[in-house]
Amino acid sequence: MAVELDHVDERDALQFAVGCLYCTLGWWLATADGVSWTARFAISTGTAVLGVACFAVALRLLTQDAQNAALFLAAMAIFYAGAAGVAWTIGLKASAHYFGAGIILNTLVSLAFGTLSSDVPPHARFLQALGIEAYGLLALLIGLALSAHWLSLRLRAKP
Repeated sequence: MAVELDHVDERDALQFAVGCLYCTLGWWLATADGVSWTARFAISTGTAVLGVACFAVALRLLTQDAQNAALFLAAMAIFYAGAAGVAWTIGLKASAHYFGAGIILNTLVSLAFGTLSSDVPPHARFLQALGIEAYGLLALLIGLALSAHWLSLRLRAKP
């Protein structure tokens, strides 16, 4: 496309650029490699941002004398950082397995902190909310990874 740009009239440059963008978006959304790359990029970027956010909140909670919540968030930050690496380097199916293991880990941590019961003390309600939020995020990430993996396989099998 760069070579073609030298032969495009200045009046048609914008139309040519829009056509290039349209072709690129079509590749991202309609080819197996495009779907896989886009989903891996989105999941790894999203989980990396979640990891940084969890770590930042954990540091803030340490100054407010909330060590349990800070430890929970630090563990989530490490988990999300690992998820970013798995999604980018290994792939979508491995990410879904990683997130499934995260649900088990979240359950174990919630059991350790005693936040799975309906009658939790007030200081543990924040941890309970974090655990519930983590279940939702992990379920969403599993759905995204498996959906993109399935779509990628379907596009590869297309004649």
